[in-house]
Amino acid sequence: MNRFSIYNKSSKFYWSNNRVIYPIIFTCLLILLLKNGSGVLEKSAVNNILLGAILITFVCGIVLSLMGIPKTEPLRGEIDGFLTFEKNSIEIENEVFCLEKIESIEISNGDYYGKIINPGRGNFNSIRSNGVANFIKIKLYSGKLKICNFQLFNSYDMQEIRNELINYYINGKMELENLTNILGENTNKEIATLKVEIEKSITAIK
Repeated sequence: MNRFSIYNKSSKFYWSNNRVIYPIIFTCLLILLLKNGSGVLEKSAVNNILLGAILITFVCGIVLSLMGIPKTEPLRGEIDGFLTFEKNSIEIENEVFCLEKIESIEISNGDYYGKIINPGRGNFNSIRSNGVANFIKIKLYSGKLKICNFQLFNSYDMQEIRNELINYYINGKMELENLTNILGENTNKEIATLKVEIEKSITAIK
């Protein structure tokens, strides 16, 4: 597999657990604050209703967050088109960028489907990623900059284009640090092994 699905983020408003629960809680707290300006919480039916609403909303938030553990967060956009890696080119949707016209390539692939994110307190949304927070930046000699997000399903998916990535590095389009990060080979031993592999590839080309 040398291609990945492209993710196009939408500017539309999307509802989420946090965007429902927190406004309710803050609205009830604001009403309580305005109604009890003295700082002393009076005993009244209205106050009891507001406090009950806050408690019920908070409990619902916890239940929703527990129910959402096996699920991923909302997509908030669309999956449309493919990012394709070839030895001497990169294709984004139907636009082909030849390697000889590319000045530099930068890739971030730290996200994948089901990865645990935002596990902190107070988060009622799903804590699992949908794997679309990855991106590629292609800078052309013409000055044009092309950026797109793409989806990964596994943390090791980029290993499928290992040869293509090494070729980009050999041709001076990618930094070694970026290459090692993409491949997940950051220890001294792993980097040394990768350099040997690169040298073999250079020799094979010659």
